[in-house]
Amino acid sequence: MALCGAYGVAHAQQCSFNGGTITFSTTSSCTISNSGSGVTINSPATFSGWMNFTGFNTNLRINSGASFFSNPNVFGNPSFSGVTAHGGSWSLVNAGSITGNSSNWDLVGIRDPGTFSITNTGVIRNTSSDSSGSAIESDDSRAILTIDNSGTISAVPADAINLFGATTITNQSAGLIQSSQAVAIDSVDDLDITNFGQIKTLSGSQFAIRATS
Repeated sequence: MALCGAYGVAHAQQCSFNGGTITFSTTSSCTISNSGSGVTINSPATFSGWMNFTGFNTNLRINSGASFFSNPNVFGNPSFSGVTAHGGSWSLVNAGSITGNSSNWDLVGIRDPGTFSITNTGVIRNTSSDSSGSAIESDDSRAILTIDNSGTISAVPADAINLFGATTITNQSAGLIQSSQAVAIDSVDDLDITNFGQIKTLSGSQFAIRATS
């Protein structure tokens, strides 16, 4: 049995401070603090809770058919994101789904300086009714983020992607980045976008892309 996070909750084959593989559905929480560690969620498992990555050079992989449900009510609320990257280097590869609908809660949050990458071929969707609940947020101006999207990244009242720090986004031909009521991509720092797919807002009063650097 491996301890999951710092809360003493034991689960076999679950993530811990040293990473791990999730092979069956569970409700839990994890702080992954060892550098070089990774967490993999395999089909058909659903992880419900939050993950907090604090080690350097860590990663999360969600395979096709697997899912992450952002649940801030599990063992506290460490950083207002379902998946949080605090370490100086982190990557996400999502071929499954990352979803959530909790108020004031980003799905994927980057909180520190460093180099980060997100590759999405699945779904990252925040259906929260709160205007601060983005699908992806980077809130450190010293962060360097690369996003390669050929899936769906969306939010309902909030920006789909809300950015501080230098960001490069490639939206492939199958990619959709969308907000129902706000801006699809909102950035206050350097932003480089290559778009072959769709970047849009369903709001008639908002821009699809807003860059104010």
